[in-house]
Amino acid sequence: MNLLSAGCDMAKNIDSLYHYYEREVGPFVSLSGLPVEKALKVQSKLDMADKTFHAGQRGERYYMRREYLEQLVRSMFIEKGGEPVRQFPHYMVIGECPWLATWYEKSDHIKSP
Repeated sequence: MNLLSAGCDMAKNIDSLYHYYEREVGPFVSLSGLPVEKALKVQSKLDMADKTFHAGQRGERYYMRREYLEQLVRSMFIEKGGEPVRQFPHYMVIGECPWLATWYEKSDHIKSP
């Protein structure tokens, strides 16, 4: 499945960044900024509630892989001269993608030029 078939029209609003999130949690909240033990507990609760995208399919292996990939991207950014302000990234996509809104029970989004 590519982004277009998933409901992401890259031709629309490509001049904007979008951040999708669970409305009740708020924007720019990430498991990555939590201590590992707490992040795994939060993920476990999400898995048991089974109301979000990939719920019940993540667990410790997912978190460890996510941590590794985020640090790899951060290192590559620094190697290219970047100076990150945050230790962990906030995720955004280029252009509107209604499909990503389906990842959340009560989704919302922020649009930024």
